[in-house]
Amino acid sequence: MEAIVAEPAVEGQEPKTPSEAVAQVLSSSKFLQNVGLEPTATKRNGKAIVAARIQDLEDELEAEKLGAAAVRDELEALKKKIPIVTLHRDKEVWGSDAGEFNPMRFKNGVSRAARDPNALLTFSLGPRACIGQSFAIIEAQVVMAIVLSKFSLSLSPAYTHKPKYAFSLVPNRGMPLILRSLEGVIEGDLLPRQTGVLE
Repeated sequence: MEAIVAEPAVEGQEPKTPSEAVAQVLSSSKFLQNVGLEPTATKRNGKAIVAARIQDLEDELEAEKLGAAAVRDELEALKKKIPIVTLHRDKEVWGSDAGEFNPMRFKNGVSRAARDPNALLTFSLGPRACIGQSFAIIEAQVVMAIVLSKFSLSLSPAYTHKPKYAFSLVPNRGMPLILRSLEGVIEGDLLPRQTGVLE
């Protein structure tokens, strides 16, 4: 795995501004550019939960409009769920490393990462696909770039690998990390503070 850190300030040179350090980390790391696409990555996706709830409400309203008896069979079918985590770990679709965290599988684009160009269902497909997909990916990349421009991360020896399924794949007992400050990289805040009142 490539090292993803901002270059520390060199003696005699101006220290990097927060924006320059974040831009450097984002632009220099193919790994970081692809990490938001990894379906086994641990990340929150509130937008998908909201979209699913909106769909549930639409279905409930449709059932009331048509009458409960007319759509009872259809509602029963809606209770079935697609096992997305299982599909994203299918070796026939993703290859022998399907169960491993490997963001570099997306280095040639999402549609070439698996045998089927539509195999990635993290944000769904078609007309009900998550409209916040690009935002969510960029948000994850920016947060990682900011953290990695200030700290080096390593997994704590106390970590025990035991994933569980809870909307997405998450560590069952948390994921303790060790953060080490990168001295001399950035002084002060990473992001400029907003001044004034937003209307």
